[in-house]
Amino acid sequence: MGQFWVQINTGTASFIVTSSILPNTEFPQFASERLAAWDAAGGLPFEPVSGDWQMASGHDDAAYKRLSTTIDLTGASSASLEFATSYAIETDWDYLIVEAHTVGADDWTTLPDSNGNTTQDTGQSCLAGWVNLLHPFLARYMDAACNPTGTTGAWHAATGASSGIENWSIDLTAWAGAEVEVSISYVTDFAAGDLGVFLDDVAVTIDGSPAVATSFEDGLGPFTIPGPPPGSAPNNSDWMRVGILFGVSSMIATEDTLLFGFGFEGISTADERNEVMARSLEHLLGE
Repeated sequence: MGQFWVQINTGTASFIVTSSILPNTEFPQFASERLAAWDAAGGLPFEPVSGDWQMASGHDDAAYKRLSTTIDLTGASSASLEFATSYAIETDWDYLIVEAHTVGADDWTTLPDSNGNTTQDTGQSCLAGWVNLLHPFLARYMDAACNPTGTTGAWHAATGASSGIENWSIDLTAWAGAEVEVSISYVTDFAAGDLGVFLDDVAVTIDGSPAVATSFEDGLGPFTIPGPPPGSAPNNSDWMRVGILFGVSSMIATEDTLLFGFGFEGISTADERNEVMARSLEHLLGE
């Protein structure tokens, strides 16, 4: 379609292309493609923020997916972990958490995002018994009454849908003088789910200076995928290094249909409206 400008308001919408989930080769009856995408500040959710690659958790039920790294802070006085993320997580049942512990010690805790994207709500999965039935490791972060304090640490997590791409900052200063293992983890309940977590532009800052950074262009960087903690069943799948999995779109086309996430009245100029209409008719008439 080329570039044109639309006033974004409460009447606009975004869609995910069906064929990004059900491939055309297997499901030709649902063949579809992205014709346009929003020019979103900071990038589109579920797509790489920098370069062509990102990490994606995917979704499986009863999963505990960790992306882990060890950070040496033995000579440091302060440190933080930053990353960009977008996510679609089953609200109050599945969670994104950042776990940390001193290497060699069982002092695990989850950490809050300094930018306010986490809460201490333990949600419905705790009430349904997922600590006892699925993920006993979570007892370190929440108690039997679903309070956000466990045997070694506290609960801080995100659930639901992100506000586009979120920039997280995790304070690691408590481990200054030691080695700390950090895991960015996607933890799911008994059934159902959403797209999962997407992660890019991970960086570690030590004493105010950049120490480690990766956007996963050449691999996992300093990260490993260790699998679930003791007590959880093996994951059916795990974190994946991917490009664009789901095309977030403002316009979607099938062979004989166009779906718009905006009204023509929102297109900025008459010339742009005419161009969009002309190209739309060309598509529908097969010209």
